[in-house]
Amino acid sequence: QENNKELISALGKNYTQTRQFKESIVWFKRAYNIEPNNKDLLKQLSFSYMAAGEPVEAIEIIESYLSNHEKTADLFVLLGNYYQQQNNFDKALQSFNNAIKFDGEKGKVYFYIAQFYQANNKPDDALEAYKKSIAWSENKQIPLVAASQFLNQQKKPLEAIKLANDFLESYSTKLQMILAHSYYLSGQYDNAEKSYKKTLALTPPQDEYHDNIVVGLSLVYQAQKRNSKATQL
Repeated sequence: QENNKELISALGKNYTQTRQFKESIVWFKRAYNIEPNNKDLLKQLSFSYMAAGEPVEAIEIIESYLSNHEKTADLFVLLGNYYQQQNNFDKALQSFNNAIKFDGEKGKVYFYIAQFYQANNKPDDALEAYKKSIAWSENKQIPLVAASQFLNQQKKPLEAIKLANDFLESYSTKLQMILAHSYYLSGQYDNAEKSYKKTLALTPPQDEYHDNIVVGLSLVYQAQKRNSKATQL
């Protein structure tokens, strides 16, 4: 069964799951040689190279594929992530910018670019990329939450409040919680109380954010010198 691609790739996956990446490379290479147009096999092989500490090989096979096959956003994003892990920031940004050319992926790609700039201490560029990710994304919650958290980390809670309020047409527990926390950080305790209460009323006890909301509201009460209300929670 030397040419059974499914069996060979399954062996590669098994070795990956047991973190035997050198062995997984051997089997994924065999499967990829049988079917060199298979993008999923390409990704699995490149991941094994990276995990085995062979980033040059991982990058080379992605670039080779992009040179000879249809170019897709997901491969440019993957290539950008690999370059970023190697601290080759110019190449990483170039790869991410290549991915932007694909309309259907712009929201996701701008999100990666925002995180790239955030990791490289470029807050203005990161915020701009987050805003573009929000604008292009069909599901705006993920980039919006990330951008709000980023602004709070930058000690800009007022900007986080404005950003969140601009996009709060659809309810999101986590986003409402971040908005309430932003009010708290900016000293707007009355607005923080209202926002936390609104969120708490709509959040069942089993929700993953319920306890965090209670803690946040308690902090607001303490800041308002209403300790008896805080202890009642």
